[in-house]
Amino acid sequence: MPKVYLLPCAGYDRPGGAITRMVAEKLASSNKEMIIGSAASLSTERPGEVRDLLSSKTVILDGCSLHCATKLAESKGAKSVKSIEVTEHIASSDSEEQKVDAICLLVEEAIREMAVDSKEPTRPRAEISDSGELTAQIDKFKLRVREGYYYSDNDFWAKVEGDKIRVGASDLLQQMTSDIYYVEIDAIGKTVELGDEAGRIESTKTAIEIISPVSGVIVEHNERLVDSPELVNESPYDEGWLYMMEPLDLSELDLLKTAGEYLEHASERAHEELGKKATE
Repeated sequence: MPKVYLLPCAGYDRPGGAITRMVAEKLASSNKEMIIGSAASLSTERPGEVRDLLSSKTVILDGCSLHCATKLAESKGAKSVKSIEVTEHIASSDSEEQKVDAICLLVEEAIREMAVDSKEPTRPRAEISDSGELTAQIDKFKLRVREGYYYSDNDFWAKVEGDKIRVGASDLLQQMTSDIYYVEIDAIGKTVELGDEAGRIESTKTAIEIISPVSGVIVEHNERLVDSPELVNESPYDEGWLYMMEPLDLSELDLLKTAGEYLEHASERAHEELGKKATE
């Protein structure tokens, strides 16, 4: 079964708000592996909360049609999300126990569906380039993934170098971002948590936040990017790296994807991007 982060609605004044918390408490007592999220902690980005969200399959219990919990989770980068609006599935005539049991069954069904989905990844036809990179062609995207690096779902990589970690943007990200003309990294000495913003990349096409793939203290910038930000496009795994960190918890690397896993993820992302283009 996939690791699950369950986020109940924070509004006890909402029609189903109190039920969502009761459901969370009941499921937590029977599933010790389930992480019960906190909307308040997620909103204030309490250390570890965003990491739990990003590293898990996410089930949201919305207490009403405003879907505040779902919007909050998505704003923090949640990818695999199943949302359940409690008020759609309970009747006013039901007892409190019946309401809780009905929603518990829906959550368990959502978790089973996620487990099935996680066993059916997109498997691109991969080749190994002369430089030792995994490659795959997805229409106009030629995906290149460097072995020995760790990758986040946000398309940033981390590479262990002695007691430090080097961070950069994946080849897929630089392709989707297009011609980069400006890179800004947070100040040296700043501590960032996994999932925190650590800077900004701007291109002729878009502007994106740099999302740190691990927690740590920024200790070095790639100064070459000040005058040559295009290096991120030209050499994302080598000369176009972004910053170095002193990691706070090396076990966070286990939450990231290996090169093979990331190639599958990148393939899905490329297909999604091509689908958007087709409908524009």
